[in-house]
Amino acid sequence: MILRKYLLVIALCFFHSISAQSFLNLDFEETNINNLPLKWDFKKGGYSYQIDNITRFSGNKSMQIISSSANTSDSASIYTLLPVHLLRGKELHLTAKIKVQSQQSGNAGLWIKVSDAKKSVISFDNMKDKRIQGTTEWKEISLTMKISPNADKIVVGGLFEGEGIVWFDDFKLSADLKPVEDVSKKEKLSQEEITLLKKYIYPLKTYDPDTNNTHDLEILNKLIGDPKVLALGESTHGSSEIFKMKDRIIRYLIQYNNFNIFSIEARMPESYQVSNYTIKGKGAAKDYLRAMGFWTWNTHEVLAMTEWMKKYNETSSCKILFTGFDMQDFYTPLNELKINFKDNPSILEKLDKLGPLLANFKDKKKGDRIVDTEKKGIVVSIITDIKNDINKEKIGNDNLIWINQYLRLLEQNTELNSFTRDKFMAENVLWIKNHNQDSKIILWAHNTHVNKAPIRMGKYLSDQLGKDYTTIGFAFHSGQYTAVGENGLTAYNAQEPYIGTYEYFLNSINEPYFILDIKKIKEDNNDKLKWLIEGLDLRFTGSKNHPDEFMHKNISEHFDYLIFINKSTASVLLK
Repeated sequence: MILRKYLLVIALCFFHSISAQSFLNLDFEETNINNLPLKWDFKKGGYSYQIDNITRFSGNKSMQIISSSANTSDSASIYTLLPVHLLRGKELHLTAKIKVQSQQSGNAGLWIKVSDAKKSVISFDNMKDKRIQGTTEWKEISLTMKISPNADKIVVGGLFEGEGIVWFDDFKLSADLKPVEDVSKKEKLSQEEITLLKKYIYPLKTYDPDTNNTHDLEILNKLIGDPKVLALGESTHGSSEIFKMKDRIIRYLIQYNNFNIFSIEARMPESYQVSNYTIKGKGAAKDYLRAMGFWTWNTHEVLAMTEWMKKYNETSSCKILFTGFDMQDFYTPLNELKINFKDNPSILEKLDKLGPLLANFKDKKKGDRIVDTEKKGIVVSIITDIKNDINKEKIGNDNLIWINQYLRLLEQNTELNSFTRDKFMAENVLWIKNHNQDSKIILWAHNTHVNKAPIRMGKYLSDQLGKDYTTIGFAFHSGQYTAVGENGLTAYNAQEPYIGTYEYFLNSINEPYFILDIKKIKEDNNDKLKWLIEGLDLRFTGSKNHPDEFMHKNISEHFDYLIFINKSTASVLLK
């Protein structure tokens, strides 16, 4: 956090204010490929929204709204989310410059809406009786609101009602009279910030997993300590360099830090079957990777890691177990249960009923999971009957453990959606851990899942495991990645980081690969660096290509460490 002094005289006392920082784009200077301002959204309706490079109050751009409807009762709105952690319990003061051209009843103003974690509106103000009316030149307008300590979401913006044209520019905000500085106006790190930041950075020599020199990775022993579960994220499911760096770290931790279980974001039964190759030498690695069901892992990079595990297991007394923790398919658990009970007609009949019922939990048009309460009740009832039948069978403990887990995977499929998936993945990771009490596990998944944000797998694991869960996020600056997009499954150019992204500022360190010790920056409570780990955007792309790849993230809350890579190339798919 950059320190700036403002002299305020209040009741003859002097106070020094400290400016907070976050990427806000309050002056609309940063735009996306559609030439619309980053961080802002718009109410659809009888209006058009565009950036104006000619009429502006300051900088190079303003936001223009034009009425395209004769209905003077229509309204337009632009809005953006504010960083709640900077504003809770404080007085928010919002200002902006507005210019209006309206021959009829056009009026413009500001608005603020605050809601809690349950999405209930705590406070709202849209300047109903205090707006700018008719045609005016640039005017400053302001709105003040006390923000509740229970605030979970703060939305602010500008609004326009009626006919005409309005321009918005130069939004500013403060909290308890202390300015919240917009990082979009910060072109680069200061030399002081770079020098300070380097104290929390550990350069890495290479991402090549086949390199023999691992001295640079020895710092991991100090940083991560001795957790039972270490999660390695990724900003996209298709970066060759991220995959290789993870492979390199995995090999090191297996050889020198006693990790002996690998678990990937892929179907659980199919992932376990990879150990038939890596431990028993059965079949071909490519076939097992393909059977896991996700093109994301059907790559040369993951194949190289799998081949290394097999080679390592051939000479090591401590075998590496290849596992997975996802549950997005019910066919394999169902088939495994049928194999186990092929001589039990009663159980087989019940299993045959489950298949069509489970298939109905997926919306074929949208591809989304849907929960049908009635069918879920039927499925749960059938599974309960199967469990009662199983209790009458004489089944070995090892088989019974997996039989119960197959049934649990079927149950998870009846409740599976974008909110429950992470909870179930965490449950499956804990299942692996509980059945391997003396083991240490390395997780491989997207940043979305390994982070400690609410409803994410990492949050559930962190709550359960405490210090026994450590997470490392990954980021890259520029290049390409493999994804599904308008050109199908292929390589896509990555969106260039803009001012206000972690990648933009981290790239200025001029180190191609490094570990950022977020945990230590937090422990030191370093005001000059808080903004760099709390209020910026991070690339989050997953398996699909999107025009806007960055999302606001507070990495100080989400990750313990972040590994930065300057250049990415697309992962190489297996044929």
